[in-house]
Amino acid sequence: MILYTLQTDPVLASIDRLGYAHCKARYIEEKYGEMAPIFLTAYRWLAKEGARYVAKPEGAELFYWAFGCPGDIERFAGSTLLTLDVPQGEALLFRMEAWKRVLQLTLLGDDGELRDFRRELAARGIAREQDILLTGFYPDLRAAVLASWQRLFRDQAEWQREEIPEDIHLQAALWELRREWIVHRERIG
Repeated sequence: MILYTLQTDPVLASIDRLGYAHCKARYIEEKYGEMAPIFLTAYRWLAKEGARYVAKPEGAELFYWAFGCPGDIERFAGSTLLTLDVPQGEALLFRMEAWKRVLQLTLLGDDGELRDFRRELAARGIAREQDILLTGFYPDLRAAVLASWQRLFRDQAEWQREEIPEDIHLQAALWELRREWIVHRERIG
């Protein structure tokens, strides 16, 4: 499966030196600073749940992000766009728009479910949906949000067997980036 990822020089150096790179939670903490808890809440959940679908190699903590289309990647100077040929079964596959909902720490549901959920929040005086997961005050709502996130994986089994429809903005999570998967490197800026 051809996927695309944007990576920094330290990741590339690890791949060149070791033949692979693994993402660690401390990298996220260093990159995002005080915003790290928001990202790590979603990333750690995905790591825990994603290990049920794709085997986690020793030493990996969190996933790297890859995409089905290079146009879906936000580029920044000093990074490198990698074209990867990832073996079947090594990528956790999901819809990009669904992952964005998880990253926002909000319910993953249809319009009606979201409307009803937001009414419930308003009735309880909860202004920010993210507080449900970032505080320990709302265990019932937290459970509902986490249960809804399981929908992220609804297409995983099918997409491992069949071709992914072209109209899907595909995002993939990879436990590692391997040297032998790289088919092309393009330096940005």
